[in-house]
Amino acid sequence: MDHLRRYHLCVVGLHFIKIKIGLSGCISRTATAPLERLKVLNQVQHMDKSGGPRYVGVVPAMMRIYREEGFFAYWKGNFTNIVRIIPSDATRFYTYDIYKRLIAKEGEKLSPVKCAVAGGLAGMTSTLATYPLDLVRTRLTVQTVATSDSALLAARYRGITHCLYRIAKEEGLTALYKGMWVSMMGVAPYVAVNFSVYETLKTYASDHGWTGNSTVSGVAMGAISGTTAVTFTYPTDVLRRRMMMDGIGETKREYTGLVDAIIKIAKHEGTPGFFRGLVPCYLKVVPATAISWGTIETLRKLG
Repeated sequence: MDHLRRYHLCVVGLHFIKIKIGLSGCISRTATAPLERLKVLNQVQHMDKSGGPRYVGVVPAMMRIYREEGFFAYWKGNFTNIVRIIPSDATRFYTYDIYKRLIAKEGEKLSPVKCAVAGGLAGMTSTLATYPLDLVRTRLTVQTVATSDSALLAARYRGITHCLYRIAKEEGLTALYKGMWVSMMGVAPYVAVNFSVYETLKTYASDHGWTGNSTVSGVAMGAISGTTAVTFTYPTDVLRRRMMMDGIGETKREYTGLVDAIIKIAKHEGTPGFFRGLVPCYLKVVPATAISWGTIETLRKLG
């Protein structure tokens, strides 16, 4: 009976952990959704051959979005992102603990390298589980109401289900996983660097007796780890967004594959082409990661 009771308590505890993690992801993504949308638009807009770049600079671009699409356009694709983030973040954090237990011996303090391996595996697992929703989110995020002349940015999807249906019908079921391998190349090292830097900072603070406010320290360490991770892996994020948008709505494909995409971006856009949208990304990743980690630390204290 005691074993059964402990099992039920463990299950309930895991559910609360998933709720906390999912809630932190929803809060951070919603708070930074306008910058996320601008980042994605900057990443893919150079694929559009109907005219020059529409979104240049942070403030002018934000004003243009408001002027052409209205206030709520800043949150286009955010609902899909929240639907995706809840299982994605929960899977990533939960499997991270599982992989840590598998990698480390009982009672062993994990080294940064082992933390990186566990984080990378957790990131790959969550990506596999939720990738089609990430692709749908990207498609919904970039579509506008003011560019009917643009095959890339034209509004063509009414929601998640409609987007999934049209992609499968027009581009095939495998299109739901466009750019997945590029995502794996970026997600694994991103999560690995993020987790390992965070764990290293947490251990360093603990070893030196910096035990102050856990929420403040969680925010600070989350901001540092998130910025470090995104700096190392940003080109792969640009590549995966390009692959996700390639051949949209039965249009002619721009790239034949990953290598072709790298060559064409390097040839036509140069090195800056691999860092499109980095400024709004920096503006977003610090508060997003900080809010996420800070929320988790606060919820841990509450229960």
